[in-house]
Amino acid sequence: EDTGKIALVGGWSYDVETEKLTWTSVTKMIHEAGEEYEPSVKEGLEFYVEGKSRDLVSDRFAKLLNKGESFDVEAEIITVNGLRKWVRSIGKA
Repeated sequence: EDTGKIALVGGWSYDVETEKLTWTSVTKMIHEAGEEYEPSVKEGLEFYVEGKSRDLVSDRFAKLLNKGESFDVEAEIITVNGLRKWVRSIGKA
C-alpha cells in the first residue's frame, strides 16, 4: 500500500468465491472515488469508456476468470468527476 502511494500505482483484487472486488486507496484516488467506495465488478467495468476500452477489459477479465489467462492492457476510463484518463490494468489468476 505504501509503495503504491509513493509510485501512484493502484491495485485491485477479486475473490472468486465471494465475488468481492477490492481496490487499494490509490486505485480509488485514480478513479476519483471516495475512500469508502467499494465497487462491484460491473461498476468497476463501467468506468472504462464504452466501446473499445470497456470491451477489451471486459473480455480479458472474463478470460481471466474462465480460463486463468493473465492480461496486461491499457484502456481509457472516465473518473467519478468526468475526467478521462488512460490506465494500465494487469490481471493474474
